[in-house]
Amino acid sequence: MKKSTNILIGVGAFAIGLTVIYLFSRDKDGKPKVSGGNSILFIGDSNTASNVSYADQLKKAFPKLKTKKIAKVGEKTDWMKTQLANELKNNKYSVVAVLGGSNDIYALGKIDSAKKNLDAMYKMIQDSGAKVLAVTPPNKDYYVKKTEQKQKLLSDLIDWMKGNSKIDYLVDFHKITNDKKYFSSGDGYLHANASAHKILADQTKQKLNLA
Repeated sequence: MKKSTNILIGVGAFAIGLTVIYLFSRDKDGKPKVSGGNSILFIGDSNTASNVSYADQLKKAFPKLKTKKIAKVGEKTDWMKTQLANELKNNKYSVVAVLGGSNDIYALGKIDSAKKNLDAMYKMIQDSGAKVLAVTPPNKDYYVKKTEQKQKLLSDLIDWMKGNSKIDYLVDFHKITNDKKYFSSGDGYLHANASAHKILADQTKQKLNLA
């Protein structure tokens, strides 16, 4: 009887231990945390290509963190998808961060291809064993060339991203940049400044539990 009791206590303690480990390895939404020793691939357009981007700020803040940035001014999600596929053929990452879609809207006037490409990218990332960090495109409320139709497309794309089950972590850069102070008249209030990217970097750090 005593032996059986000891076995039951041992099994119970083991189960509790596993539960504790599981809970401490998850964020508040129940998703796996990412420790500072892992690697991040950043994919994007001009927002990520900028040398003040959240990718660069995180690299500077965490010099031991393995990072790589693949980004180009003016590129759409089709270019990003091709670049991602090529990169994942030879390299593994813990997290892949994707920030794109604005150029699809302004070049094509629709978001069908952006949704298709982003969804394919999210699946590619998952299939590679990495976690998906999706960043919504920045706010265009102050952009001098905005139109009502393109503003609606942007809103629709962001809603779609927020409802995409393939995304492990989402940071709302659109919400962060809902203030004119984060833009400059020099480029028609198009690109978010370093201060906005600092907030984006901080929120990314919190989402991924970087330390």
